[in-house]
Amino acid sequence: EVAYNLEATDQAGMPWSLHAQYGTVVVLLVGDLYDDRTTNTLVAMAEASGDHSGVRFVGFVGQSETEEPCGMECAAEAATAYGVSTMIWDASAGQTTYAEWTQGNAPRLYIIDQEMVINWVNFGSTVASQIGDKLDDLDR
Repeated sequence: EVAYNLEATDQAGMPWSLHAQYGTVVVLLVGDLYDDRTTNTLVAMAEASGDHSGVRFVGFVGQSETEEPCGMECAAEAATAYGVSTMIWDASAGQTTYAEWTQGNAPRLYIIDQEMVINWVNFGSTVASQIGDKLDDLDR
């Protein structure tokens, strides 16, 4: 399945587009910061990034630790706290883009290849070794 274009805002307030990442593998986590499964997976993504320098690791956060909609400040704090270089958030009314990507079941981790094909989706917590193994499978 080819991923449709996800457009959001990054932690610096700049527009971010999934399809602009064409040619790069993307690990995308969609979740809320009040959910330990999301924060544990963000830590795992930071850990896995050390062995996969050519991969773009992206967190897409819906709500903060206090269950408020996450905005630029929240995304910037999360990027720093969890060591994920790109943290995006949904500026749309009602976070409709975020809702489309969670499909009512967050957190969701997507591994998307260079041609924007979704190769793997996991629900709940994902550990660094799972992420690494799935990324290694793309190299084969």
